[in-house]
Amino acid sequence: MDNFAEKNAKDGLSELESTVASARQIHCDVEGLHEVMGEYLGLLKNTKRLFFLNLLVGMVRGLGMAIGATIVFGIIINVAVQVVDLNLPFISEWLAKFMLMVEENRHNVQ
Repeated sequence: MDNFAEKNAKDGLSELESTVASARQIHCDVEGLHEVMGEYLGLLKNTKRLFFLNLLVGMVRGLGMAIGATIVFGIIINVAVQVVDLNLPFISEWLAKFMLMVEENRHNVQ
């Protein structure tokens, strides 16, 4: 019987230690959240800084989209050129016409 009582006592103690550790972790998380929310509210109060940061983020996003679109369209054009070089009957004719149309429009714009 003594072994059973000791085992239950140890299990209860380990459960209590686990609960205390969880409570400490929650406390640390709440303190961190409090700090982050304070910084966020400070940013919302400073409208000039908020405007500047949003402007900067918008410019970076636009630049990233432009660079990404250039890379994607470059890859698509390279694949299209390779397909035309393969001389597949229907696809090559269609792509050749499409590429001529793009070239004509490009020269008209310049």
